[in-house]
Amino acid sequence: MHSVELTNTAEVQFAVLLVIGAAVIQSALFPFQSWLMSSMTAPTPSSALMHAGFVNAGAILLTRIAPAIYVGHFLWVLVLVGGFGSLIGKFTKFVQANVKQKLACSTAAQMGFMLVECGLGFFAAAITHLILHGFYKAYLFLSSGDTIEQKSTHKVAEKRLRAWQFPMLFISGLVGGLIFAYATGKGLRLNSGLFLTIIIALTVIHGARDFLKQTSLSTPTRIIGLPLIVIPALLVYAVIYNGITYLLAGIPMVEMATPITWAQIVIGTLYLVSFIIIELNLHHKFGRLYVYLLTISQPKSNTILQ
Repeated sequence: MHSVELTNTAEVQFAVLLVIGAAVIQSALFPFQSWLMSSMTAPTPSSALMHAGFVNAGAILLTRIAPAIYVGHFLWVLVLVGGFGSLIGKFTKFVQANVKQKLACSTAAQMGFMLVECGLGFFAAAITHLILHGFYKAYLFLSSGDTIEQKSTHKVAEKRLRAWQFPMLFISGLVGGLIFAYATGKGLRLNSGLFLTIIIALTVIHGARDFLKQTSLSTPTRIIGLPLIVIPALLVYAVIYNGITYLLAGIPMVEMATPITWAQIVIGTLYLVSFIIIELNLHHKFGRLYVYLLTISQPKSNTILQ
């Protein structure tokens, strides 16, 4: 591979901003989410194909120009744009009544976090996210009919967690973060890797909460089953992550931890506040926010079949 010397010129900065803009549009992040919501009126197999491949291209674009992003000092742009986009996608998911619209908002949130991973200097993590999200989201679309049938017949989750479950959530997040940190080498130092590890820990807590609230399982089954799900899942993720990092080793600057920046602190704080709001169901108490989120997440009227 031939190396190219880049300098931080106005031309390089403008080109990088154009590619970042293309990645944002491709990822259906705010304010460009309407094309993805409108495409949900297509047949479900087409939606599965789109979410398994087409929407994910943003990480590939950014990985290809990683050196230029570093030279242009635009990592903070990816953190802010991706962070805000992921939060908007997450909250718009809660106001959807249609299962496909929910999945589309979830995809926008995932694509936003994928851009955040690029902004942290971990482009290999973004590619790993791209691959795993493609398989997972395609499965969710193809099985969405079963989800509707199940939800219409019986209730599967409790409204509130019990007192004994909160320590389990904390321990799950802590163990999950430690497993990720030691398996990937991220989060062991005070840099952007620590930010990524904290997000992984919060994700583990969120997933553990959903598992512990399943009333179809007995209490002993939930207690024993939680580590049997969390630990292997994180180890498999770490193996795939390390494998993708090895395959991308020939591309310059795809795995470079960066110092903690103000942009990371801002988005990290918003993530933490949003996590608390969601866990306490506080977002259901703001009527104006509900209307706004519902409005910006509607498909274009000319794409809806009457």
